[in-house]
Amino acid sequence: MSLEVPFSIKEAIDSVCALLGTTLAYNHVACKLDIQRDSVVSGSLNEFKQVFITT
Repeated sequence: MSLEVPFSIKEAIDSVCALLGTTLAYNHVACKLDIQRDSVVSGSLNEFKQVFITT
């Protein structure tokens, strides 16, 4: 069972980019985030991050 908490979408994606930074750079991929307005959603933060990590 996953824990649902409110989290910032921007902070979650920034965290994933930081985690994968070395791997992305090695493969010549840039992680650029241009968010005009951040949103806070409620859900499983780890499951949300996993979507970006496994894609």
